[in-house]
Amino acid sequence: MKFGEHKYSFDLLRFYIDEANKSNPGSCLDMEFDETSGCFKRCFVAFDATISYFNFCRPILFLDGTFLKSRYKGNILSATKQSLFMVAFVVVVAEGEDNWTWFLRLLRKIVGVSRRITFISDRNYRLLQGVRNVFPAVERAYYLNHLNRNLKDKLKGHHASFREMIVKKFKQCAYVPSKTEFHDRLQELLSMDGDRVASFIDEAHVCNWTNAYFMGKRYGEMSSNAAKSFNSQISEFRSLPITNMIDMI
Repeated sequence: MKFGEHKYSFDLLRFYIDEANKSNPGSCLDMEFDETSGCFKRCFVAFDATISYFNFCRPILFLDGTFLKSRYKGNILSATKQSLFMVAFVVVVAEGEDNWTWFLRLLRKIVGVSRRITFISDRNYRLLQGVRNVFPAVERAYYLNHLNRNLKDKLKGHHASFREMIVKKFKQCAYVPSKTEFHDRLQELLSMDGDRVASFIDEAHVCNWTNAYFMGKRYGEMSSNAAKSFNSQISEFRSLPITNMIDMI
C-alpha cells in the first residue's frame, strides 16, 4: 500500500482520522462511507487549534466550496475567518444540500450557538438550504462581488459601459448605512433600468446584502475575498490523493 496513490489513500484516511483525533484532544475529525457500496462519502476536519481560535474572534464565517482536481474529483466545502484562517472544512463526493447540512451540523457542534454568528456566502441554493436546516436563526449575508456578477448577467444586451454604471450604482446602494439614503439611491438606480433591476433586487432580498437593512453584524465585510483566498492557498493541494491533501491543508 503506497501512501501517495489515490486508490490506497482512501484506505489510509480512516487510520489518519483516528490518529489525528487521538493526538489532538479537542479536535473533531469524522468521516462517512456509503453503507451499501463501502465507498467514501464525506470527511469533516476541524482541529482544536482552529476551534479555539474562533472562540476569540469575531463571530463571522465565510462559507464557500471549490472543486478537487484529483483522479476521483469531489469538492471541498469550507468555513473560513476574515484573517484567511480555516476553521473547518469537509471533503465530499459532490456538493449538495445533504452534504452542506452534514458539514454545518458538525460545524454547529464545534462553534456552538451561544454567540450570534453571521454567515457570508454566495446564493447557492443548496448551501443556503443547509444553513436554514442547521442555523435557522443566524443572519445570512451575500457576497457583493457575487451579486455584481449576477447583475451584469441580468443586463446582457446593454453596452458594457452601461452595465458597469448600473453595478456602480448598485454597490452604492449596498454600502449606504441608512434606509432613507438607501431608498434615494435605489430610486436613482431604478430610473436607469427599472424592470430588470427591480426584478433582480426582489430576488436578492435587501436584508441579505444592504448595510441599511442587514440585521446582523458583518464588520464591513462585503466581498468573498477570505473564502477565495483560502481556495487559492490550497489550490496546489487539490490534485493530491485525499489523505495527503487533508494533511497538507
